[in-house]
Amino acid sequence: MYLAGLGIFCILVAGTAIYLSVEINKQQENINDLTTEKKKITEQRRIMKNQELGRMSQVGEELFRKKEELSQMSTTLQLVNGDRALLRREMEELSRETEQLSQKTDELNQLYKEKDELSHAREKLTQEMERLTQERDELSQEREELKETLEFIQKFDTFSVKDNCPNKRCKPCLQDWILFKKKCYQFHDKKAPWKTWEQSRRFCQDRRADLVVIDDLEEQEFVNKHIDHGQYNGYWMGLQNLNSKWTWVDGRADTLGFWMKQTAAPPGSKALVIPRQNPSESWKKADNKFLNKFICEHNARLRSN
Repeated sequence: MYLAGLGIFCILVAGTAIYLSVEINKQQENINDLTTEKKKITEQRRIMKNQELGRMSQVGEELFRKKEELSQMSTTLQLVNGDRALLRREMEELSRETEQLSQKTDELNQLYKEKDELSHAREKLTQEMERLTQERDELSQEREELKETLEFIQKFDTFSVKDNCPNKRCKPCLQDWILFKKKCYQFHDKKAPWKTWEQSRRFCQDRRADLVVIDDLEEQEFVNKHIDHGQYNGYWMGLQNLNSKWTWVDGRADTLGFWMKQTAAPPGSKALVIPRQNPSESWKKADNKFLNKFICEHNARLRSN
């Protein structure tokens, strides 16, 4: 029994040992599995730590960049604030200058207004001065004309105011005289008696005139228009040959030379104007002894209102 019990005990011990061996193996496998799992977890934790460190490094770098950007933005903001303050001061200064400019503009507009008023006043004053000057000149001219008229009238022994100054207005020329460009003309074209050149001039001088002096072609055309046709006679004019030089009775040398074109010029020291001729070719030489019509001329002296 003892042996049997011992055998059973041994069997139990062996069974227990086997069981324990199996359990130990299982536990060892579990330990191995746990160790492997631990290594995996450790590796994962290491990887995760590295990743976290990397992310933290990136975050740090990002934070550093953000800090730099924030610092730059802060600096920029300070500059902007400084610029804004400067701009505000400049705007205030500009506002003051604008107000001053507005005041200056108002003052300038007032000055322009005053200038326009002064210009208008000066213009009116100038017009008034011109009017007064014109009146003065007209009065001076009227005085001179009255003086000349009086002197002209005093040349005559008798002067018909009724004939020459009707309605208290004197004519520019005496009765029976023709006015042309401030000169008066009398054409003595009666059939008889005619006169020599000397007699004709004396007749004109007795009437405070002289034989006509031609100044230009226009005057010659006027004369030719008012002389009557005569088959053999012309009209004496104030042109004569003195010392081989044709000279007008006022002392001027002739420069017109409106002589008729003839093959042989007749002798003579005096000049006639012939009717119905080309005005620029209407003069003819003649001797003083011949009797002809004549033309008297004097300046228009009488005042005409």
